[in-house]
Amino acid sequence: ENVLDENVLDENVLDENARETSSQSPLRPFVDTFRKTHPNASAYSWFSYRGGARNKNRGWRIDYVLASDTPELVVHDAYIRGDVGGSDHVPVGVVLRL
Repeated sequence: ENVLDENVLDENVLDENARETSSQSPLRPFVDTFRKTHPNASAYSWFSYRGGARNKNRGWRIDYVLASDTPELVVHDAYIRGDVGGSDHVPVGVVLRL
């Protein structure tokens, strides 16, 4: 199951040329580990410094941990640490079982 939301990725990350060739995208065999483990979560990894975006929880999810979608690799958990300050980005990570 490929749970990478390619529509969101196409709109926000990939350039125009990559969008045109998305069927040949090297991202296809990968899964978005956070979305796989938290399918309904609303979490962001980047916040603008303008207008108190972090305090209002208005950000973008632009930092991903992608993993191969294979039986040998099991995504146990993934996280976005919105509680960690000090940057406009927050730490993201994944716990894998090999």
